[in-house]
Amino acid sequence: MKRPLCLWLGLCVLVHLLPAQNAYYYSVDGPTELLPNYELTFVELTENATRDDLEKSLLGMAEITRFATDQLYRTLNVIDREGEDQEWSWAEVRLLRPGDREAYASFLQQLGREGFVETVAPYFTVDDSPVGVSNYFYVKLQRASDFALLRDYAEKQDARIAGQNTFMPLWYVLRVTKQSGLHGLEMANRFYESGLFAEAHPDFLIDLLDQCASDPLFPTQWNLRNTGQNGGTSGADIRVCSALNAGSSSVRVAVLDQGIQLNHPDLQQNIHSSSYDCQTGTSPSQLRGTHGTNCAGIVSARKNNGQGVSSVAPYGRMMSVSHSLTFVTGLTSHLSDGLNWSWQNGADVISNSWGHSTLGVSIIQNAIQNALNSGRGGKGTVVCFAAGNSNSSVLPPANTISDIIAVGAMSPCYERKNPSSCDGEFWWGSSFGSQLDVVAPGVKIPTTTNGSGYNSAFNGTSSACPHVAGLAALIINQNPCLTQDQVRDIIELTARKVGGYSYTTTSGRSNGTWDDEMGYGLIDAQAATQRALPYITGPDVAGCSGSYYTQTIPGATSYTWTWTGSSHISMYSFHTSAQLYTSASYGGGGLLCVRANNAFGACKERCRTLSLTGCGGGGWPPYYYLDGEGSEDLWFDVDDDQTTREAALEALGGDAVSIFPNPTSDVLNVQLGEKGAYLELVAVDGRIVMEEAVVEPSRQLDLSQLETGVYLLRVIQPNGLVHSEKVMKY
Repeated sequence: MKRPLCLWLGLCVLVHLLPAQNAYYYSVDGPTELLPNYELTFVELTENATRDDLEKSLLGMAEITRFATDQLYRTLNVIDREGEDQEWSWAEVRLLRPGDREAYASFLQQLGREGFVETVAPYFTVDDSPVGVSNYFYVKLQRASDFALLRDYAEKQDARIAGQNTFMPLWYVLRVTKQSGLHGLEMANRFYESGLFAEAHPDFLIDLLDQCASDPLFPTQWNLRNTGQNGGTSGADIRVCSALNAGSSSVRVAVLDQGIQLNHPDLQQNIHSSSYDCQTGTSPSQLRGTHGTNCAGIVSARKNNGQGVSSVAPYGRMMSVSHSLTFVTGLTSHLSDGLNWSWQNGADVISNSWGHSTLGVSIIQNAIQNALNSGRGGKGTVVCFAAGNSNSSVLPPANTISDIIAVGAMSPCYERKNPSSCDGEFWWGSSFGSQLDVVAPGVKIPTTTNGSGYNSAFNGTSSACPHVAGLAALIINQNPCLTQDQVRDIIELTARKVGGYSYTTTSGRSNGTWDDEMGYGLIDAQAATQRALPYITGPDVAGCSGSYYTQTIPGATSYTWTWTGSSHISMYSFHTSAQLYTSASYGGGGLLCVRANNAFGACKERCRTLSLTGCGGGGWPPYYYLDGEGSEDLWFDVDDDQTTREAALEALGGDAVSIFPNPTSDVLNVQLGEKGAYLELVAVDGRIVMEEAVVEPSRQLDLSQLETGVYLLRVIQPNGLVHSEKVMKY
């Protein structure tokens, strides 16, 4: 490789001077350009820093999209064991409001000033995919005897030699430090341009599986991957390429519209065998216009089949429910029939790209409520409606029932579609106002159309709504245990706060900040599918500071809990929550996992690493609490003798401890053993709202002054064993 001079065509300008400008690295083909990515950032934390430290520093401006432990040293011949034979934490951080070059550079500088941050590095964009730069870089010696040269030069640059490649001994891995003021790309370029070494290049963070879709028209689908098509803003899409799954044939989306072309080559693999024409009350559905096929292509056109377009849920199943959606007698009755047929025939989601100011009528509302309440075996069918294209308030039925997901349209430029938005379509605007929930792409959307062809510019909230329906299908596929309101909550909680809008805390909007033009923001398939998994959250360390409460785990028919770790941990199942106890003398750690199951099978497994510390100083130990409807209590008893659950129950006297009535509005009777016990009543936020020592065999507790809700009653026996019961106060 020819070695360029440092000023060769200006390619050697240090990136740290202007952190977000175009940069270069030295590939086998010479200097190779890297385009800036103004959204993602790599952050390496200092040795003892935690994820919580990083989250607090972001101040709502950014979110952590990846958090991991660096274990590269395990594959190296480590040079400095004191400095490198350890686990470092790193994170990928995403700006919630991607800005310009200056804003991005300012954000990097702000993170770099945090005391717990070791290094910060920008991300770049290559082939429309994000590419990060880690804290490492690679250097190849010209000869084995040059190690002393490497060591001396690294010391001068404030870089550390992490280790030597096990299989290619001329290659070394080095790590940048905070003292250097550089990141891995800059430092690799500096080593290469010194002329002292054979090769040098950064350690890139890339997703080798991020192919997204190979469909011929996919490059035009800005809604799925925005690279600036239609004069749009790069990255202004729903991040479906990073979603955790691509849908499943077990999840059904009913498209209540003008019917789907059932034999369309890009759709037919994903068409469910059941269909219905609600205009005549017969099956199969009929093709009464192009609108339904347009919507269907957004929901679930087949991916990577060599045909046309991809979609939000490319392996899901669609049920065609048809109607002309125009002047016929009995229109509202027909539409209510279509809604009821959909959920009664197994629809998990209903997509409705229609509405009118006169459709806020009871017969339609009753049918929607039936789907919300009774669909999916009582978990509820998700119902999505287009907000309307009036450039004013949200139209019925979208604005009639709070559980409906009312969907507005976004332009390719992170703005509500309006007559002056960047797309140039001045003749319409997306409806907005107090009933708007989220927005999705709704301008110039490539999709399927009748005649086995394609529409290059499907518009309106009609095209926005099926994006949300497809996302709901992805979420349900990820976790079929979720209720319809939990699916809606996930969509709203994970929506991205894009554009220059004033998202604020709003009465009646409990899922984060909200804006009347954008709702909770732009739907985010990556974040939503990640959030859909049953998972254990909270701090990694359960020590002496008290109790920690986690996110609610969705209900299921059964839960399986496992613990792998310290030999001094025993696990007991009791009632409704999980508790982790530690003693004064034992520590250690391990992996706590939960697998949720229901009639659909396993609803995924999620694990959490816990470090346990002894409490010391006497007193009752803290506990780790996992709340979940239909789950069981877990009690981890730190004890040398590894007491079994059966032995514990026997020691408690079997049914010696009982409470009644439960639920209760005022009085709770607690039946104890002959020796009494110590009672604690714990609220869901960890507060002990009532506690007392009881020497009698029974006790009556007055709960009349407590707020309604769920409490945990802990009955602590004189022998140290604990019985726990969930108490419902109404």
